[in-house]
Amino acid sequence: MHKFINGLCSWHAETLSAWTMILLYLVAIYKTKQIKTRAAELILLAHTVHIPFSVKYHAEYPPVIDNLKNDVIMIFVSNIIIHYALTYKLPWSIKSITLLCFMLITVLVYEEVQKEQVYTNLKFIAIRHSFVFLLHYLTFIWNKKYALMFVHV
Repeated sequence: MHKFINGLCSWHAETLSAWTMILLYLVAIYKTKQIKTRAAELILLAHTVHIPFSVKYHAEYPPVIDNLKNDVIMIFVSNIIIHYALTYKLPWSIKSITLLCFMLITVLVYEEVQKEQVYTNLKFIAIRHSFVFLLHYLTFIWNKKYALMFVHV
């Protein structure tokens, strides 16, 4: 805990990343209270799941490999929740297929991250993450009117 607090209060390569995440999380809480939709609440939940792991990884310097592993895994777990929020109004057929894709990607990333050479596997993880963003984009196209409701507030 001491290393974490010191990392947040001192300047190093990752300080800005940690504080940016904290500040954006506070903005997300404020915006969620304004929007008051189920989708906004789910997206806030996704960030609530991910933020502690990400801030811990970025605040502790030099970086700890286990913190990186936890951060990467939680990015994918939070993306499952975000995707559910984006597909909230879509038919269950589309929602279930895309959610299964997200869960499969998360399991594959989890398996890859458990290996010791996680830094050399970042290319593999980045490819999986690109697929996640593609699914988010396709969901946005399928459900544009609903997605715009909480993106442009």
